[in-house]
Formats: sequence, C-alpha cells, structure tokens
Amino acid sequence: MRRRETRFSETLLGTVRFGGGEPQRRIRLDLHARAGGVLRPWATTRAGLTGRVRITGLADDPHAAGELEISPLARRRIRYRLPFTAGDRRLFLDGWKSVTPARPVASMTVLPFTLYEEGVRVGEGTLRFPLATGLLPFLAGFRFPRAADRRNAPPSAERETAGGPRDVNGPHPVCRCGW
Repeated sequence: MRRRETRFSETLLGTVRFGGGEPQRRIRLDLHARAGGVLRPWATTRAGLTGRVRITGLADDPHAAGELEISPLARRRIRYRLPFTAGDRRLFLDGWKSVTPARPVASMTVLPFTLYEEGVRVGEGTLRFPLATGLLPFLAGFRFPRAADRRNAPPSAERETAGGPRDVNGPHPVCRCGW
C-alpha cells in the first residue's frame, strides 16, 4: 500500500519594511504545501512550498519555491523558508509562527519574518492568516492523496518534487543561513 501525502493551500497577508527609509509595503503569499506523509502534530513534518509572492511595487513571483517545517508540538513552531525573485533581486523569506498553548489562535495565525539578500538582512515584516475569510477554504482544502509511485522515477526527480527529500546540510544558497 502506498503512503499518503498531505497537501494544502494557505494565503498570508501583511506588510514588510525595507531598510534605508523605504516606506512600508504590502506583501501577499499564496502558497501550496505538499508533504510526503500525513501531518503529525507531535512530530516534525517537512513540506515543499510553491506559490506566488507579491510585494507592492517590488515583486510578483508566481514561481516561488521553498520549504515549510511543520512542528507545532515537538518544536512549537511552523517555519517558512521561501526564496523568490523581486525584479532582478533574489530574496529569501525566513520566518516562523511560534506556537503557544496559551494563545493558540494568535500563535498559529501570525508569522513574523525577515528578508535576506545574499545573506544580508534587508527587511522584516509580519504576515497574518486572514481567519474571517481564509479559515473555511484552508480547512476544506486539505487533501491526503496516495503518494505517487516513484520506483521508476529518475533519482533527481524525487529531490526536485515539492516535499521530496533533499540535502539540508550546509548553508542555504540564497541566504547562507544554514537551514
């Protein structure tokens, strides 16, 4: 019997402030996550992220791809790592939701983040999950399909698939953060 995957989509809205006196800008992430197994809240699950990153007047990257670490009980966080293109710049979003039992709703819906360019911090902001308009589509969008049979796939195909295994040793090529 083949294993089940977990797939879901999430939209996050917020603001980002870059250094150098630039005005605050709106940011929107429309993401699709795919994990190679069923989510287990007491364990750490890694999922591939794909989607679109938009920053008003700066970025509109419909092909962003990164990683999501889902560990609400084991590590008490949900971490987002997402490289994307902003014009001719390559930026890297790194942030996490710090899950706390004392404030479960706020801790699961607020994502503080930092933006890096070539390993240098260039901005920071906060994203929020829109509970009023996003909760029902988010919950209804969870899917648990059977994983594709990869026995006949070339070895590199598994690493290039969202949620597939990959080498996580050494620094990240965009921000050099060691993720």
